[in-house]
Amino acid sequence: MGFHSYYDQSYSYGTMNVIPLVMIILFILSYGAAASLQTRLLTYRNQKAHVALQKAELSILRKSEKKQFNLLQGVKVKKEKKKSTPRTNHTAKPVNAPCARLNLYPLLVNGRETHPALYETAAKMLRLFYQNSFPSEKKFEYKMLDAIIAGAKEKGPDNNKIALETIVVQDLQPLYYRLLKGTKRYQLSVVGYPPLTDYWKIEKEQGKICLFHCNLDMLTLFFGTKTALKLFEEIHDKTKKSLSIEGILDWGTDPQLRFVDKQVWDLIDFKRPQHRNGADQTIIVTKEGVTIRKDISL
Repeated sequence: MGFHSYYDQSYSYGTMNVIPLVMIILFILSYGAAASLQTRLLTYRNQKAHVALQKAELSILRKSEKKQFNLLQGVKVKKEKKKSTPRTNHTAKPVNAPCARLNLYPLLVNGRETHPALYETAAKMLRLFYQNSFPSEKKFEYKMLDAIIAGAKEKGPDNNKIALETIVVQDLQPLYYRLLKGTKRYQLSVVGYPPLTDYWKIEKEQGKICLFHCNLDMLTLFFGTKTALKLFEEIHDKTKKSLSIEGILDWGTDPQLRFVDKQVWDLIDFKRPQHRNGADQTIIVTKEGVTIRKDISL
């Protein structure tokens, strides 16, 4: 009995000594958590106060600038914000100007025998721009070109201007419509193709192709890819009043250009024109699957 009493009494004393220790640890942990929470609250309040202070300072600055502006002499003019022009997915490349398009009208009147350079250039354009959409028939570009010229002749050579969209091409009409429309995106001679209406025209009024208003694809047709890139930079240099085929051939990277028939270069006007490019704005409207393009000169 004595032994058990002593053990029980010792156990009671030990338990009583542990409880205060546990309470002290819990108190310390609670105090630490409370201190951490208070620190976070203070940080949040400081950040909120700092942001509010910045906004107040900005507001004061704007009011001060407005008052100082009102003290300036002169007539107040309200500037209207221009609405951004909606983007179109037709092509990311600039439209070739009407004055820089190949005019097929001489082929309707005098034929390809009188204008071989014009005829071959038109065939080359079909081959270079639209080969991916043609059947695998050899020299199909000549067949397509002859059909388009024949359809244009049916409209009558007395017309001052023949719209390409109105030409009837026998047996090739669906393909011809696809060429006129083009694809939304294209990479020349790789994938897709541009609208033919951007590169051809049929007008009685004669005029050479304006070199300074050609886009990069039109330059590629005549000068090849590498030379066209450098030439594109040259024609956008405002200090250049004119260029010459001799000068272009001197720094051109394609040696084959020196073997091109002189009559091909006669199709181009190498002087900087005085007129505008005539394609300040192109309106594209799609209704029930039919796309209409209209160039507007402002």
